[in-house]
Amino acid sequence: HQVEIREYNRIVGDNPAVTAGPAVSMAWKHHSKASFSLDQFEESRPPRRSAGEFQMPANIRTSLLTKNGASQRDLQRSQSEILRIKRNRQASAAMQELEGTQILVQS
Repeated sequence: HQVEIREYNRIVGDNPAVTAGPAVSMAWKHHSKASFSLDQFEESRPPRRSAGEFQMPANIRTSLLTKNGASQRDLQRSQSEILRIKRNRQASAAMQELEGTQILVQS
């Protein structure tokens, strides 16, 4: 069995899970890859990370994206899009709650 590791550029994203700053996404195309046997991979891989270690502070995301060529305008657009998505989700949730209440009243 083989394990293939691909590396992707990190780009400005729109994931609404971030609490502050721009989101980071992966580009579609990978720029490098390496193959290892499963045994080689298991022997050399670092320890598993906790869920908290996958979170990246806003200032680190901003710095990483800027170093990868993102402009301040790109970062601002990302944050605006994230806020728009969050507002839409809140409005949708409120409508679902209201519709559920209306169904109860009609019953």
